[in-house]
Amino acid sequence: MSIDRTPYNALVDDDGSNLVGSVWNKNQIKTVLLDPIDAALVQASRTVQRISPTGTVHDVALTVPGVDTLLLCGNGSLLTLDGIAGGVDGQQVTLISTATSITLGNNQGSTAGNRFYNVATSGPTPLGPLGSATYQYDAGLGGWRLVAHVQGPGLDVAFGAGNFTASAGGSWTVTAGQVVTNRVSLIGTMLHWTVYLGATTIGGTPPAQLLITIPYGFRAASTFGGIIRGGQINDAGGQVEAIIGTASGAGSTTITIQKNNNAAWAIGTSPAMLFSLVFEIQ
Repeated sequence: MSIDRTPYNALVDDDGSNLVGSVWNKNQIKTVLLDPIDAALVQASRTVQRISPTGTVHDVALTVPGVDTLLLCGNGSLLTLDGIAGGVDGQQVTLISTATSITLGNNQGSTAGNRFYNVATSGPTPLGPLGSATYQYDAGLGGWRLVAHVQGPGLDVAFGAGNFTASAGGSWTVTAGQVVTNRVSLIGTMLHWTVYLGATTIGGTPPAQLLITIPYGFRAASTFGGIIRGGQINDAGGQVEAIIGTASGAGSTTITIQKNNNAAWAIGTSPAMLFSLVFEIQ
């Protein structure tokens, strides 16, 4: 990092008369040498900053602007961040979640020029406890580009009854107590998702498909599907083989669960459902 030479360039050499040259005293030494050197040393260093807000925060202010910063987030409940104010080209900020979960919004909320730009763009990038994310400011992009991300532990998906539905005419009732596991990890654009449901209820007209909303608002990058065999999928009629995937292709916000023989799901109580998926998101 170069030293600011503006105060030095303002000095005037004396012509020998001792009348026209710049006065060299303690204040001039401070202004011309010490202050620019201090500023250059700060710019070349890395600082640590601790914050503990909750809720949604836009345009996070750094205590030492323009400097590489380790931002330790000790929020006691969910925190959503989507940008940092005053980025300088090439500057890096590493966020570490030291307490609970953080979601990092993509190209939203904060002022243009301060926003995060994540690898996965259809939903927020999550951090679990001790997870980390490093952003580097890109003046050409006009924002903070995500260059490294480690989620930390898998994260439980917040329960929502509306995340479990059935195709036309049918209904699928799932309560919070019936969700044994609904947990995700994001690596790049690959979503690792495990679902384990206890006894749930299928009603109405026997549906051809059961649907679950993809967590965090993510959208599938393409059509995919795979067969789940053995005793992992059940309905009121017993164990079944099922195809799990997306039927609507790129941009789908749900996964569908359909019997391999295309038969409708039996009405009544389904004993259990367990599966794990890995698929690409937008």
